Amino acid sequence: MIDTIENKQNSGEDFWSVIDLNRIGIFGHSYGGATSIIALDQDDRIDTAIALDGWILPIRPELIDKGLHKPFLYIGRELWPDQLNNQKLKKLLANSSQQTSLQLQGTAHFDFSDAPLFSPYLQNFGISGSIPANELARMLEAKIVEFFDAHLDHQSAI
Repeated sequence: MIDTIENKQNSGEDFWSVIDLNRIGIFGHSYGGATSIIALDQDDRIDTAIALDGWILPIRPELIDKGLHKPFLYIGRELWPDQLNNQKLKKLLANSSQQTSLQLQGTAHFDFSDAPLFSPYLQNFGISGSIPANELARMLEAKIVEFFDAHLDHQSAI
């Protein structure tokens, strides 16, 4: 995607000219969280990343052992049901020099997506945790924007 935006900027397409490719932050949920971790490690153009209840199992052991050495934020539930994911996450965080993590009590995996905002009944099925969806969404938005503002030298107006 970064290559595509860069090509569109170079071809003079006005819409893409407002994107600052010198300050790039990415984030993803679950497998998208793993993807953001891998992309942060592999692409020097990416400055920072956030994983929202990121699934760590797909990340190769070499990256877990090396850790991340750019600003990285992990926000997720307290524990995954899969102990191996918890172990790999703990090791990745311990080996990462510029990481911040926030593990939220009372959350479930899909709380870090838009799903709980669609229906209040998701709590009844165990799909979302005990924190009200709107409250959690506001908190996540604030944490995400605050992190990106701090590490991308930007000031958002929220």
